[in-house]
Amino acid sequence: MLAPLVHAYGVFLLALVSPGPDFAITIKNSLTRGRRAGLLCAAGVTLANSLHILVANFGVGAVIASSPHVYTALVWAAAVYLGYLGIRLLLSKRTAPPSGPHQDPPCKESALRSPLFEGFLVNVLNAKAILFWVSFFALVLRDALPAPVRASLVAAMILTLLGWFSFVAQVLSRPQARRFFFEHELGFNRLMGLLLIALAIRVGATA
Repeated sequence: MLAPLVHAYGVFLLALVSPGPDFAITIKNSLTRGRRAGLLCAAGVTLANSLHILVANFGVGAVIASSPHVYTALVWAAAVYLGYLGIRLLLSKRTAPPSGPHQDPPCKESALRSPLFEGFLVNVLNAKAILFWVSFFALVLRDALPAPVRASLVAAMILTLLGWFSFVAQVLSRPQARRFFFEHELGFNRLMGLLLIALAIRVGATA
């Protein structure tokens, strides 16, 4: 029983640390908005992945993945949203740096533009994430496991997701990282904007 668990968790870890939209949006929020925003974004990404895990286990994810129209709609929705975030960064202006090392720059944003919502939406619309979790439970974790063991693995993966993205947020929201960001804010925003647009094009190309 141990071998399939180690294999499954190893596959999950490789997918987790691979750069993608989740990583990009966590970086963006951690540097531009600070530690609290980065951690909220990490929570949003984890919540969306938890939803994918839930639907994959109930078979809903397989239905979505096998439906060309639903899958294509999700791909285009994700591409449009990533492109929107990228364009926002390209058009952004320099902001005032925080007055303290752990304070976010002053801003008034709606709930729809909150870091929690951004992290959640970037992942929940990611059709590749749906495919990954469907494939993970159908192929990687194809061996029958007792319900408590399977539940423990799922819980460990969710905690690892939260821990990894929270770690990224903690590191990139450190005063030194944010000081460097604010010194090169416009250049960083342009670079991150182009990266998000490139991700949008890459995601849209899979439709």
